[in-house]
Amino acid sequence: MNKPKILILTGAFLAVIGVLWWSAPASAATVVRNDVVRLTNGDRITCTVKELDRGMLRVTTDHMGTIYIDWTHVESIEAAKTYEVELESGEKYYGDLAPGSDGSKLAVTAGDTENDLALAKIVQLTEIKRSFVERLDGSIDFGANFQKTEQDVNYSLSGEVTHRTKKNVAGLDYRSVLSSRNDVPRALRNVLGASYTHFLGERWHVMGLGRAEQNDELGLDLRTTLGAAFGRQIIQTNRSRLSVTGGLNGNREQYFLDPEPQNSLEAIIMTSFDFFIHGDLGADLSTTLTLLPSLTEDGRYRLELDARYRHEIVMDLFVSFSGWYSFDNQAPITLDESVRQTDYGLVTSLGWMF
Repeated sequence: MNKPKILILTGAFLAVIGVLWWSAPASAATVVRNDVVRLTNGDRITCTVKELDRGMLRVTTDHMGTIYIDWTHVESIEAAKTYEVELESGEKYYGDLAPGSDGSKLAVTAGDTENDLALAKIVQLTEIKRSFVERLDGSIDFGANFQKTEQDVNYSLSGEVTHRTKKNVAGLDYRSVLSSRNDVPRALRNVLGASYTHFLGERWHVMGLGRAEQNDELGLDLRTTLGAAFGRQIIQTNRSRLSVTGGLNGNREQYFLDPEPQNSLEAIIMTSFDFFIHGDLGADLSTTLTLLPSLTEDGRYRLELDARYRHEIVMDLFVSFSGWYSFDNQAPITLDESVRQTDYGLVTSLGWMF
């Protein structure tokens, strides 16, 4: 059995996150906070407005750290920086923020142009940052356990980082799960993914997708895919999002017991659903279902399901429950009795957002 190829990338991925995070300007700790958020109960918060996402407004303060505010409790915002403001309809506006014509509006001003937008219709608010590092967002989470009696070792490691501009989002994500006992074969799953999304307007987008995967349970030494897709956000509110995407995918596979790699072409049919639970800190449930019918191998199809529930327990620290299910109706199960057509699992981990 060859050494896991994707494990080589684990350190590189974590190093990228570490370097980018620690290279952020040291002056960030002394930022002058001139933004003002007024709440419906009359409270006034002097802060730095970061973003509105999943129905929660994220702001940073000098003495209370990061605060998440339910968007329905916001009455007005004053922020003299450039923001991207997106409505449920997919329309986007750019400019600084000020109280609107009444308590239910937000004024977005760029030069001589002012747009009065209903607060209830705004679903995303993102600061357009200047430097590369400032545009980065991400998270890392880890879970592990060890039992001496059976020499039982289990760990999970995952992370993601995204970089956003006005029209594009680029992302990297990594998932690794290991289960090892002295009386059963090792089960290792590694997935490294990359994506590039270009927004077209009216909630439409085009995507480039790349993925590398190793999976002991499926007998995969390495599967690499590269594809392109076209999709749309069908539902976009402060409570939920639903998107549908379709495209084509090139697939190259090599199994542990088969020295010859196999190439194929697949269709991509993908749907993603996110549901947001508001509270003092907030939580969200995310699911992605991907169907990959082969266009070059008669009757073959693959199915991938990923789900995650994430709940914040203290500022930027969260607990995560995630699961996956993989199915290949023509996996080469005759290669070895340990090779399966399906793989699934559940993971609990602790993580940090940055």
